[in-house]
Amino acid sequence: MKRLPIVILYLTLVLAACSHDSHVQTVLDDADRLMFSRPDSAATMLDSLDVSRASESQKARRALLLTMAQVKSHLVVTDTSRINLAVRYYSGRGDSLEMQSLFYQGVVLKYIGNNNDALLALTKAADIANDLGDNFYYGLANREQAGVYTDLYRFEQDLKARQEAVDAFMRCGRPPAGNPYPSVNSRRRIGSPLHHSPQRPRHSPLSPHCRRALPQTPHSGRLRRSL
Repeated sequence: MKRLPIVILYLTLVLAACSHDSHVQTVLDDADRLMFSRPDSAATMLDSLDVSRASESQKARRALLLTMAQVKSHLVVTDTSRINLAVRYYSGRGDSLEMQSLFYQGVVLKYIGNNNDALLALTKAADIANDLGDNFYYGLANREQAGVYTDLYRFEQDLKARQEAVDAFMRCGRPPAGNPYPSVNSRRRIGSPLHHSPQRPRHSPLSPHCRRALPQTPHSGRLRRSL
């Protein structure tokens, strides 16, 4: 009988932990579904999500999704600690999650003017995208690299990277349009109020490797199209 209160307390703690884990997973999944149509809403949800008791995989997924949502909301992300967490967690997997974390790390490093490290991250992202046959991210990574080369006045490499991006977008059936990530000067700093401006989803018939997004769960291996 003396053990009964201890058992009850243990079960209460377990149920509370499971409830919190389920809540975190639900918010991550909901934000992932909103990533293309309402990235500003996804950013708000993820920014307010308490992950202090979440698993390491959930923390990494939240870090990647939040960075992605902020970039898509045209915010200049100047803190690299969050995306670095995702890069460390997904390092060595050679999958879409490592590719995306490296890509967004490169974008953030480009924002803060760390061009050398930005090129390194974007090159790694492009290599993984090429190995995966993901033409969309390969094109994005090369286009971001071209922007860095422009800033460095390395115009020959700039033109080469732009051509690689054009070829990649053409391979996946999507002609390159304007840069999906406006220049730093046109972006709002983190901390400025988010506004809800829904974007019209694209409905172009793309190949399976043209657009990739985060899987519903970190280790499911399934990819959803949201970019």
